[in-house]
Amino acid sequence: MAGKSSRSSRTSQKKVLVSAPQLPETYNKLLADYVVLLQEDPANPYEFSIGKRITGYFSIKGQLDYATSSQISDFIKTPDTLAQELPAAKEMLKKLERFDDQALKSFSTLNSMNLTRLRRRSIRNQIVPGIAFTASIIGLLIDLQDVLAVSLKDSIAWLSRFNISLLFQLIIILIIVLAVVIARLNWMFTTPRIGLVDAFGDILHIIMSHRNLKE
Repeated sequence: MAGKSSRSSRTSQKKVLVSAPQLPETYNKLLADYVVLLQEDPANPYEFSIGKRITGYFSIKGQLDYATSSQISDFIKTPDTLAQELPAAKEMLKKLERFDDQALKSFSTLNSMNLTRLRRRSIRNQIVPGIAFTASIIGLLIDLQDVLAVSLKDSIAWLSRFNISLLFQLIIILIIVLAVVIARLNWMFTTPRIGLVDAFGDILHIIMSHRNLKE
């Protein structure tokens, strides 16, 4: 009797159907909801603001808030990384629970596509072409130094007072410094976004596993 009633209660719960044209917009809304939930967390591991993350490193109050947060204290007692890296999972699972199976599988596919494209924009996938580009610029400057150093001094008298070789070396150093700074900013920009989308994908996998669904 109890089995019948529980079965009937499950079947009577209507799931939200999402048409194909609405899938990207609905996925975007769910991801935005997750961002809002994380912004309310004082120990948000996926903070988007570079300014807040930098000041947080040097803020005594920010470090104390993180050290005394439930994420840290709970992890000390129980080694559950999911509690740390999947914050607000309970709230998001409630939001996802109302969707039908096909919609959940579609959200998972969209999330995988989103994650792939985010990783393409990250510095990890740009290191090799970035190094090649920087090396080509440095090589060009070295060649220019060898070719133009004498001719410039001969054609423009006042340049004889300057060390052309030192000038090119300073330019090369500046290019390397700029490349490192740009790479660091790219890493700081993309890393929390990749982590958040990856976490959202894990939450989707949890509910899909609960329903015995495969992507």
